[in-house]
Amino acid sequence: MPADALLVIDAQVAVLAGCKRQVETVAVIAELERRARAAKALVLHVQHNAPGSALEHGAPAWAIIPGLTPVAGEMRIDKTACDAFSETPLAEILRDQGVACVAVCGLQTDYCIDTSVRAAVSAGFDVILAADGHTTGDGVLTAEQIIAHHNHVLGRLAHAHRRVWVRPGAEIPFTQRA
Repeated sequence: MPADALLVIDAQVAVLAGCKRQVETVAVIAELERRARAAKALVLHVQHNAPGSALEHGAPAWAIIPGLTPVAGEMRIDKTACDAFSETPLAEILRDQGVACVAVCGLQTDYCIDTSVRAAVSAGFDVILAADGHTTGDGVLTAEQIIAHHNHVLGRLAHAHRRVWVRPGAEIPFTQRA
């Protein structure tokens, strides 16, 4: 199934700090953005906003990573929780635009990517997770183990009506929109 939209989650300077595979992940996200734009798919940028921290709206480290900056007409959505759908207009925007399937990439695997993929399915959307388009830092497990674990688990998420596919970024198709 092709994606109707690309959701770039927390591709922000402060969030990238401490992550593994930074250069490779940013390159995959940039290529997904390029291909989504070429197909005229909806591209949405979600930014975490945490007042009083490096991720406070407008702070230098709150900014989107250079090279991944939205182009004219692309929406930015602020969020204050790991869930990109919680208390944001995201689901409504996707529904209004006729999106059935959303491609997801960004930061961080074990926080906002995991939570937002699960929320997208619960909100009624199919998801294609870019297996190589998300990253995190080391924790209880190494970043590589965390990424592999989430790719495995999210790709097997049970839902009666929705599905999550996990594909390399280069293999994610986008619906050509008018």
